[in-house]
Amino acid sequence: MIKKLRKKFIFITVSSITIVLLLIMAVINFANYQRMEQKSDQILELLVRNEGRFPPPEAMPLKGRPQQLPPETAYETRYFSALFGQNSELILINTGSVAAITDEEAVDYAVRAGEREQTKGKDGAYKYLATDTAAGTLYIFLDYSRDLASFQSFLTNSLIVSAVGLSAIFALVVLFSRIALKPAEESYEKQKRFITDASHELKTPLTIIEANTEVLEISSGENEWTQSIKKQVRRLSDLTAQLITLSRFDEENTQLCKEEFSLSEAVAESLDSFYPVAEKERKTISADLPDDIIYIGDETAIRQLITILIENAVKYATIGSDIKISLSGKGRRAELRFENQTEHLDSNKLKHLFDRFYRADLARSSADGGYGIGLSVAKAIVTAHKGKIRAESPNGNSLLIITEL
Repeated sequence: MIKKLRKKFIFITVSSITIVLLLIMAVINFANYQRMEQKSDQILELLVRNEGRFPPPEAMPLKGRPQQLPPETAYETRYFSALFGQNSELILINTGSVAAITDEEAVDYAVRAGEREQTKGKDGAYKYLATDTAAGTLYIFLDYSRDLASFQSFLTNSLIVSAVGLSAIFALVVLFSRIALKPAEESYEKQKRFITDASHELKTPLTIIEANTEVLEISSGENEWTQSIKKQVRRLSDLTAQLITLSRFDEENTQLCKEEFSLSEAVAESLDSFYPVAEKERKTISADLPDDIIYIGDETAIRQLITILIENAVKYATIGSDIKISLSGKGRRAELRFENQTEHLDSNKLKHLFDRFYRADLARSSADGGYGIGLSVAKAIVTAHKGKIRAESPNGNSLLIITEL
């Protein structure tokens, strides 16, 4: 249990930090990308306003204004432009501010931009803006490959730093999780020790009470009081046995005495003792059990599991109803299904059925002698065998417990 709690603690902590870190990284990179886009848009709009050229330095937008551009912008910007007349004839081509593009390539870029019929867009490492002038249509292309490379480099570096940071955080969380959960681990160990010690301590007085009751019956005869004493002794004996079993299977390294046995026979033999009980309460048991289901596991524990689930189905089935029990093999796994009719089953309570000392109907559970620990023991046994157990309510009036081993 502590091992699962530690894994959950590590998962939640690392996941929370990862989400926060990814959000921060996403915001920073998005802001960086937006700044890059805004800068290129400002330069293109400035060039459009000045018909494809930068204005003199004294006419540049001043630093501190909404459209601030550094004075060196005109000297470090790479761009080219093409002007087409009303009949799509080339009037002017300007490639003086870029070395990587020839006049022919510049015309090709402008033609492709015209075919898109968009006033702005991107073509490879170039961003363009088109505008109508008195002479025709002016296309201005801005080379923003350096800004794009800078953005991609920042993004890559931030991903690397985040990955390294998360790895370091994961290592620290794993290291300090032992310290953080040490009080919980100590408390849990004390709880297990108390349950085990108390269960063993109760065995002796229960045995003495039962023996004294039998002596009283021999000397004075059996009566309702001695019967009540023996009934309560059996209840407490069953409770102590279940507590010991639960404590045993709570161990992280529980040693199972695994052997091959017939699961079909185990279910059939367990059912034999419940047919009279069900018949007495006017309930019927329908069993579908193939003869060839073989399982490798702790036979004693599996038989206890089967008994718990049959007893649960018989105890809480409505009077006059049919209890359905089936066993099937699916590849290397076996599936047990226990279904019984019940009354007013709240589907929201199904997930709590396997919690310790949980009873969906407190009044009825007390009257039937239940402590709310049987299904907890069943889950512990199934978990120890690396299986799964779950509860379903197909129609709201029946309880179906499915066990996969």
